[in-house]
Amino acid sequence: MLRNRHNKAGFTLLEAVVALAVAGIAAIGLLRLHVISIDAVAHTRHVAQATLLADAQLARTAAEAQAEKRPPAPSTGTSDCETYRWEIAVEDASHLLPDAEDTRLARLVCRVIWHDGARERAIELETIYWSTDDAQTPP
Repeated sequence: MLRNRHNKAGFTLLEAVVALAVAGIAAIGLLRLHVISIDAVAHTRHVAQATLLADAQLARTAAEAQAEKRPPAPSTGTSDCETYRWEIAVEDASHLLPDAEDTRLARLVCRVIWHDGARERAIELETIYWSTDDAQTPP
């Protein structure tokens, strides 16, 4: 006697294939999110390192000018690992305090540049240098 079984427990092959396809599509989406997350972390690391480098270069430029009793000077350079390139521009900033005749202010701007794949990225930090000695403001 053959009986037709309509009350089967379990999944058919088609149901299993469809479930695997849906899981695969979801996994591809999650992997893409993971790649985006890794890129964001790398960018954040570069921005943090570039900011620290810019801060250090601005502090060094100001300290050298103070120690040598001269106005801050523009400069350029690269980081130890040559990943980052920095440029310091110096501008007269005495117009910020027009009533003070003996004011010696300079605006220091440090731009740090790095390459992110084919794209060039950069950050800028700036500060105002106030000379407390006989140094003159930059031209």
